[in-house]
Amino acid sequence: MKTLAALLLSLSSAAVLAEVQDPMMPSAAMLPTDPPAVQHQGAVSVLNGGVGEEEVRWFRAQAPNYPLQLVISGRGGEYGVADSLTLRRGPDELVTVADAGPWVMMDLPPGRYTLEASFDGRTERRVVQVPTQGVERIHWNTLKASD
Repeated sequence: MKTLAALLLSLSSAAVLAEVQDPMMPSAAMLPTDPPAVQHQGAVSVLNGGVGEEEVRWFRAQAPNYPLQLVISGRGGEYGVADSLTLRRGPDELVTVADAGPWVMMDLPPGRYTLEASFDGRTERRVVQVPTQGVERIHWNTLKASD
């Protein structure tokens, strides 16, 4: 019985240590002092931002809660920002985010959507499929974000 108790204590200690050392979960010291607020537009929740290492870590920690994840970058890999980003389902405009990026994450129902990003008056489109389980990650790499 003592052996079983010692084993259980050892396993629970290891589980706690594993939680503490999880690299995806930022410590309080790594959290941004003022993380971006969740924006709610209809049934869609949006996180927009990701400027600086602290915010990027925070976005990565939030990612499992958002089935649509978008990172905007220029051709050289540098982060970019769209003047606006619009999410459509068929002809209906569901969400518009001003100054979108470099990280944009959305919590929304599964389905087929169209994203439209505006860069200096020019619009680019991407069709995305948000899965029932898991996430759809879009790396929106564009020359226009490099300008």
